[in-house]
Amino acid sequence: MIRASPILLVAACATVASQAQQVDLHTLAANASAHNGQIVRTCGWARNGFEDQSISVAEHTRDHAGRPNPGLTVTWLESAPLTEHGQAEWRCIAGRVQPVCPDLAPDEICITNASPYWDWEIVQQPQPGERFRDCAYCPEMVAIPGGSFLMGSPRTEQGRRDDEGPRRRVTIQPLAVGRFEVTFDQWAACVNRGGCNSVNPDDEGWGRGDRPVINVTWNDAQAYVRWLSDETGQAYRLLSEAEWEYAARAGTRGRFSNNGGYADLCAIANHADGSTTFSWRNTACSDGVGDRTAPVGSYAANAFGLHDMHGNVSEWVQDCYALYVDLPRDGSAHERERPGGLSCSRVLRGGSWQVNPLLLRSASRSRHNYPFLAAENDIGFRVARIL
Repeated sequence: MIRASPILLVAACATVASQAQQVDLHTLAANASAHNGQIVRTCGWARNGFEDQSISVAEHTRDHAGRPNPGLTVTWLESAPLTEHGQAEWRCIAGRVQPVCPDLAPDEICITNASPYWDWEIVQQPQPGERFRDCAYCPEMVAIPGGSFLMGSPRTEQGRRDDEGPRRRVTIQPLAVGRFEVTFDQWAACVNRGGCNSVNPDDEGWGRGDRPVINVTWNDAQAYVRWLSDETGQAYRLLSEAEWEYAARAGTRGRFSNNGGYADLCAIANHADGSTTFSWRNTACSDGVGDRTAPVGSYAANAFGLHDMHGNVSEWVQDCYALYVDLPRDGSAHERERPGGLSCSRVLRGGSWQVNPLLLRSASRSRHNYPFLAAENDIGFRVARIL
């Protein structure tokens, strides 16, 4: 996990002395809140007798004296920092605290006393607009602020379809969104590390590398976010449909995130423009790319710093397709399978390299009735991460 510079770091797995500082966990949590941060456990120990303890992170949210720890989740690890002959050294090894008693004979044991001691780090959460990666081969993420917006399109918008209304106000929580669509290189990292069901999507002869991965199903996208979550220890997923539109609009209310017209689309979107062979092409501009995807980031970003929210590839989102009257207003995904347990139709957003401008609009919606089979050369995805 990529961490911001620690604001506070105490007792960082060095030799533990009997006079080591005992942490006031209430103060610790307050310090984290004051710095808009979270407390990340690095090492910890409890000197409270002869027993080693192991309590899961999810289960334990109180200190050793039973006092609540607001904002803090604690893992109890192995205990026994003191010996009859002097200090025992504690080291962080593979995420665990390991006791070392170099001055003991093989038949002697470490004994314990005193009270809990802690080692902690306060790590700042990414601020809106901040970019980060959780690993070298992970997608670059952008933190976007929470807020509320009008989802859908007005009745007067050119190209509007009935399922883009009625407009409704939706509230979105802060989250991180992929700066770009997931690329072939990032997909290959997943496959090479044993993930993504070893699927090797076809690139249609256009090239791999930093072009968006294509010919992937909704299920393939789910395999990628599961692998990425396991790989990083962070909660990755697809965006919900509401989050996607909020991220695409980036505070705008017009048809496109640059508030421009057809002649301005080639600055922000790879689509069926004047360089393509389609009969429905947009002749008002031409980017010279032709009938194919473009490397991610080839077009200008929106106000949130996100590229290719219009065009390049249509992006899978988490939701099952439904009319807006049935969708939640809290920004969460709508998940409801068809009667009989059949898989639902999944939503695609953003339009692609082969669509006309009407399908690139921020409010435009499309769906695929067989998302587990829909591996097509104009479909890809981008990821979100919970903050």
